[in-house]
Amino acid sequence: SADDDDDGADLYIRVLPTKLALVRLAPAMLQASTHTLVHRLLFGGSEGGSALWSYAHIDDDISLMVEEEALDDFPEGAIVGSYAQWRPLRLCGKAFGFDATGVVCAMYAPYEQGLPLLNISTYSTNISLIEEEDLSRAIASFDLPVLRPSEDEDDAGSGLSDGGEA
Repeated sequence: SADDDDDGADLYIRVLPTKLALVRLAPAMLQASTHTLVHRLLFGGSEGGSALWSYAHIDDDISLMVEEEALDDFPEGAIVGSYAQWRPLRLCGKAFGFDATGVVCAMYAPYEQGLPLLNISTYSTNISLIEEEDLSRAIASFDLPVLRPSEDEDDAGSGLSDGGEA
């Protein structure tokens, strides 16, 4: 359970409409990419939302999780290799405090089905990322209801389906 004091009856999974790309940034292009990184961090994407989801720099490896539309903003040669499209899933239905236990566990169902799963945690939320090609299987793996963007409304609307529907 995502909270020891609640039976989880009001919890649901929300598929966010954002399409993300996990990419590598060429270390030699970090300085040339600084403007893009800071602009995306502070001012977000074309619709004003945050477009920089994650920045990790360990030794000579720089990994970014950004909205796909942000890739065109980087200088030529900055993004190396290919990437897969990822979709963020969020556990909703109540506020989760920093000390809440079980939040990541509640989002673990796709991994138990053998699907790649990434997690990004902040002070007040957790986002699980699933590859776009595995989204239907991931949704079917949950025991909780799943709210997903309506495909015929260009990700602007949403529809509620139970965890067993894709």
